[in-house]
Amino acid sequence: MAPGEAEQLDTTHEDFGTDSIITLRGAVTPTDTRPLRRALVSALDGGSGDLLLDARAVTGFDDQALAALVAARTHGKSRQQRLVVLDVEGGPLATLLRRTGLIFPLPVYADRDDAEAGLAADRQTVALRSGAFGADAVGADKRAAG
Repeated sequence: MAPGEAEQLDTTHEDFGTDSIITLRGAVTPTDTRPLRRALVSALDGGSGDLLLDARAVTGFDDQALAALVAARTHGKSRQQRLVVLDVEGGPLATLLRRTGLIFPLPVYADRDDAEAGLAADRQTVALRSGAFGADAVGADKRAAG
């Protein structure tokens, strides 16, 4: 690679269980925004589970490319799917998400196991909030007390 030349972005997609993972390698530039958005939305459309974006091999992430992540998160949320990020502490994307405040809607995990645990806890919280798991337990508690 010539000095001053940006490393080209490489994207791979893999399904595991009901979830999917997209792995990025290289620098994410403004010209990668549309292709990245298409890849993320396509992965969400192709499955019923959540999407993990592995950015641990990303060498740079341009602010403008955040639009792809925000669009994919919105698309996934409308389908009851989540988008989370895998990145190293201080990695380009993790740093950008913290700086912009997007770390809350796009949580960052160190690895796939941590992400799966975080997503499982989130699913349980949502289910309890909606009464999906709590209805029978509440009824059983009332019957036991009565």
